[in-house]
Amino acid sequence: MDFYLTMLTSGIVVGSLYGLLGLGITFVLRVTNVLNLSHGALAAFSGLTYAWCLARGMPAVAAFAAAMALGCTLGFAQGLFLRPWLKGGRHVVAVFMTIGMGLLIEGAAVVAFGKDVMGARPFLELPDLRFGGAVLTGAQLLLVAVTLLGTGAFAFWYFGTASGKIYRGLVDDEYGAAVIGVAIGRLRAVAFAIGGGAAAMAGIAVTPLLSISYSAGNLMLVNGLTAAILGGVSNPFGALAGGLLVGVIQATVTGMISTMLMLPVSLTLLLIVLIVRPEGLLPSRQGQRTI
Repeated sequence: MDFYLTMLTSGIVVGSLYGLLGLGITFVLRVTNVLNLSHGALAAFSGLTYAWCLARGMPAVAAFAAAMALGCTLGFAQGLFLRPWLKGGRHVVAVFMTIGMGLLIEGAAVVAFGKDVMGARPFLELPDLRFGGAVLTGAQLLLVAVTLLGTGAFAFWYFGTASGKIYRGLVDDEYGAAVIGVAIGRLRAVAFAIGGGAAAMAGIAVTPLLSISYSAGNLMLVNGLTAAILGGVSNPFGALAGGLLVGVIQATVTGMISTMLMLPVSLTLLLIVLIVRPEGLLPSRQGQRTI
């Protein structure tokens, strides 16, 4: 019984990471019609930045703030650079350009931090939680808490503020938003910044759990994409549910068979959903357009 409980808690922890990554991917896709394939590289770079700042003696909160600011800044820079390709039906070109951006970020990580793995302590120390035969470490609890708080804050902003309403209007009716004078190009650049912030938050929160390197973003991208597509790209908050489902399935398969199956499990789930239910497992909100 303890074995299965441990697998479940492990799945929830890694699923929280996937959900947070998927949320950023989905939001950018909803607003810009561009699938940002540099999202994982951005998460890894932010996590490495956090670890590097701590290694240089910076306080944990300051290191967290610096890594978050860097993630948002890089995301905003991406949005500004891609701005000419975000209109006129040139979104496919923009998607391919995000691949190049991901490679550039990965290369910058090698130059700045080297190829060795880096780890760090959590920016907030939490006590371990024991229930039954399972143990959730403070770092694992922090990852789950960051995901829930981040998703909740995003939901409050998206549904409860005037700026969030503008974004929802842009998603529902781009032409109407342009007619009333909404600065669509600027909003799309900011959307990339928000996505970069979500990626940075995920990278920072996972660094104390899994020592990461410059190439860690590849696996994070695959799992974040799987969570986003599983939850449904037309439902931004479905990514969290999709991430938890992917995490639990991964933990079950790897715990009962082999840890080598982590990536194949994600890819298999991704292919099955794309073939059987490409709109995702969760229904979209009524009235929203499907991307």
